[in-house]
Amino acid sequence: MKKIAVVLSCLLVISGTVLPQSGVNDPNIKSVFIYTFTKYISWPEDDDIFKIGVLKADQRMVTALTEMARKKSTDARQITIEEYSNIDQIKDCEIVFIPASQSEAFFQLRDRNPRHTLIVTEREGLGSQGSGINFIEVEGRIKFEINRAAIEDTGLKIASTLMALGIRL
Repeated sequence: MKKIAVVLSCLLVISGTVLPQSGVNDPNIKSVFIYTFTKYISWPEDDDIFKIGVLKADQRMVTALTEMARKKSTDARQITIEEYSNIDQIKDCEIVFIPASQSEAFFQLRDRNPRHTLIVTEREGLGSQGSGINFIEVEGRIKFEINRAAIEDTGLKIASTLMALGIRL
């Protein structure tokens, strides 16, 4: 019963009914979404570290993700946040977040087809162009598009629960 309550709480948070939305660009809300994604996508457990890479993000996003990582873990794996100045530095990340200001780098990373890496973006249209998950604004709220094929092409598995909450592409 406790597990069901936890899952329902996560679902409420991710669907936006618990978290007040202070703005579609709020990095704290996006960090909660990213953490929740870790619960509904399956990665191989190669080591004890779960690495989230951020490409040239503003300091607010790095701070929000770092704060989340300090408080949370993915089952038995510790979450670490690494900031990269270019895509050539990105290596062995479970998630790579590409902010809207760096969207042109998405295409280069996508074309490398990184194994077991979820690419998360935040620019209109990138979901249909191969981003695994893409944050968008819908009626003033943060929502996310899910490209199941893009996720599965990297060797990851996504839970139907998460698929039901996102906008399917």
